[in-house]
Amino acid sequence: MAGTACAAWAFGAQAPRAQAQDAPADLTVAVSAAVSEIDRAAEPVGALVSGSLRRGRTRSVRATLDPGQCYAVVARAARGIEDLDVAIAQGRTVLERDEGAAPEATVRHCAGLRPERVRVTVRAVRGAGAFAAGIYKVAAAQPAPVSAAPTPEVSPPARTTSATRPTSFRAGGTGSDFIAQRVRARQAELARTGVAITDLVAGTLRTSESRTVPVRVEGAQCYMVIGAGVPSIRDLDLQVFDALGNEMARDRTHDASPSARFCATVAGSYRVVVRLFNGYGRFGVQIFTAR
Repeated sequence: MAGTACAAWAFGAQAPRAQAQDAPADLTVAVSAAVSEIDRAAEPVGALVSGSLRRGRTRSVRATLDPGQCYAVVARAARGIEDLDVAIAQGRTVLERDEGAAPEATVRHCAGLRPERVRVTVRAVRGAGAFAAGIYKVAAAQPAPVSAAPTPEVSPPARTTSATRPTSFRAGGTGSDFIAQRVRARQAELARTGVAITDLVAGTLRTSESRTVPVRVEGAQCYMVIGAGVPSIRDLDLQVFDALGNEMARDRTHDASPSARFCATVAGSYRVVVRLFNGYGRFGVQIFTAR
């Protein structure tokens, strides 16, 4: 989100009058800790917003997302709010929504090839009390880089620390919307699929538009790319290219649930191209290991 696009948050039309205030220290710490888990180099877009919400009340902001940039919206509530939700919407289409029943909410969204004008809304579903929320620019989640050459000799196992522990991702990401559920269902259907090596990358496409997702792969390892589109998407395609531009795999179906399996002989940077041939709307893509 461009900094100038997120000028001020506003209470929903039905909300009572309230004054903006500094976020309680514990909520500030909670939001900062949650953002650090997503991306330690995350950049805040505007100031942290806080205030009080009653049941059913909202606070929202309109913003423009920069093309190709990923964002995270993190909200935390103090005692009193039992269920806090966050949503990112474009017009009447909800792009991302946290549907957990907890006093904390986080959603992530990566913009497509064009700027996206969206509305970010924080809602107290149950309870009343103080909250704090922030919008952050974050990096698209990728697995840690690996060495292109094998280790010449075997060394004793190193002690695992927080810095060396491999990153793991949940199939379908952290959300529970249609895209997330569809990716999880496809992963369960594809018996040879292993663990996710990237987070779910989501966006919006129109007919003939495409999106490129970079991924770092290991040598002598096979992978499965799984895609999913909303019902308004009729034909979503996947192509995988190696570092030299050679096509390694392609989905040849004509539906909104593409998948493509490929094997990398050496470690390197690959590209997954997601292309929409028919329809429009939100899509998601995630890469898994494969057997």
